[in-house]
Amino acid sequence: SEAMDMAEKYRNESEISMPIEHVLNSFLEGLTAFHLARSESCSRWMELGENSIHSFRSWAVHSAWNFDNKLFLLEAESYFCHGQYDKAEEKYQSAIESSRLHRFVHEEGLACELFGSFCKTRGKSSKHIELMARARDCYKKWEAYGLLEKDCFKNCDTSCDSIIPGLSIGNEKGDSPP
Repeated sequence: SEAMDMAEKYRNESEISMPIEHVLNSFLEGLTAFHLARSESCSRWMELGENSIHSFRSWAVHSAWNFDNKLFLLEAESYFCHGQYDKAEEKYQSAIESSRLHRFVHEEGLACELFGSFCKTRGKSSKHIELMARARDCYKKWEAYGLLEKDCFKNCDTSCDSIIPGLSIGNEKGDSPP
């Protein structure tokens, strides 16, 4: 497809250096590729997603602080695609924890949202609702009000403070998490 050709062309042209745009593109490309691989059953999408994991594994060696949470989320999505659901759950939880510990509240929200979607497809509706509430709370803290308008957040009536024991997004004054 044209989108896949453009993604491959961009990846090949930007391997020489690692500007922030490449890091972000590789992350979003990987997440998108895994999503499309699940919906289209296309091995080329899986290959693009796995390429992103490979990149993040090498980058995480140099800066676990910046890259571990993204790597864990990409790995979770890969395991989800491969039907390795227990491993996927572990990686989603690792992505949430790493994002929280490193104060990437927007990426904590994304990890909660994707884990929530995973839970919904696995028939775990109460966990899905709790994770979506947590994602909503993260996005609210990040002041990403546009994301809060998504339909998936409109029915989140519960607070998510106790979804995953020991996790917290901080308090109203912006203090860092414990």
